[in-house]
Amino acid sequence: MTDFGMLSNAAVGVLLREMVRQAIQAIQSQQFGFEAFEKSTPYRRGRDFVTSADLAAQAIYVQMITECLPGVGIIAEEDGLRVSSTLPVRLWITVDPLDGTQAFIRRQSHGIGTMIALVNEDQVLAAYVGDAITSEIYGFGPGSQSVHRISRHSTRFRLEVEESLGLGQQHALLHNEPREFSTEAQALFMEPPQRIFKSF
Repeated sequence: MTDFGMLSNAAVGVLLREMVRQAIQAIQSQQFGFEAFEKSTPYRRGRDFVTSADLAAQAIYVQMITECLPGVGIIAEEDGLRVSSTLPVRLWITVDPLDGTQAFIRRQSHGIGTMIALVNEDQVLAAYVGDAITSEIYGFGPGSQSVHRISRHSTRFRLEVEESLGLGQQHALLHNEPREFSTEAQALFMEPPQRIFKSF
């Protein structure tokens, strides 16, 4: 168990969710009016971009982490931001302020998110992913044994696999378009007779 000083695990979870919620609002406020800049990314092929929405969301995270969780380190995507942890335990928050920048630039109505994770050394203590279109948040807080889907109205729904059902009665959740997977992987959720999931 990690000691957060005067803050309980539940309080840290609330803070992290609020950071994600505010980042979502910053992204949504620029959905139809933003600036985009090309950036040089040595590890990525093709053109890479950052938008004013990426920068606004990251600024919110950095400000809230610095003010609410002083001493916690920060690793964030934009500008290669790295702030060292100054606590006796090495606590870090990793930030992807806007995941799906290309989709955001195309003004897609899906595939745009924001995410953070609280890490102690190599253990993920909490992680939240916010859907910037629906305002839903998915994740778990420190000490939690469950992952929840949280609506824009803070209604919580526990996400769990129905273990009494076989794979043939369950759906596969995919991060990318089906055609982006290998032929072998596509067969698992697309093509009978190899298909083992009901659908995707």
